[in-house]
Parts: sequence; structure tokens; C-alpha cells
Amino acid sequence: MARRTRNIPDLNLEPEEAKVLSTAFNLFYRPQEEPLPAGIKEFTNSLTNFIEGGATKQLLVLKLK
Repeated sequence: MARRTRNIPDLNLEPEEAKVLSTAFNLFYRPQEEPLPAGIKEFTNSLTNFIEGGATKQLLVLKLK
């Protein structure tokens, strides 16, 4: 019997790049907001009151003069 020689091919395979086909995300997740420094709300409220009240009245007085 004659011996057969096997011809084994050299494949040189490289791993495939991972492809992300879908993303899962949580629609109900809301990151926690950082607390504002103390006194910011009072300061913004006082600015709002000044602009809506005092500054508007002052402009009307200046326009009438």
C-alpha cells in the first residue's frame, strides 16, 4: 500500500471585528441632578422680582419724563 501525503492548507484567518447591531437603553433612567449651591434660588427669585417690578416701573418713569 502506498502512503498518501495530506495537503493541509494554510488558512491565515484573522478574527472578525465585533459589530454592534443594536443598543439597549433604559428609557426610564434619569440621572440625578447636582444640587444647586445654597442661596441660588433666592437670588434668582430676587432678580426676577426686580426685573418684572422695579426695573419696568423705572423705565416707564424715564420714558414719561
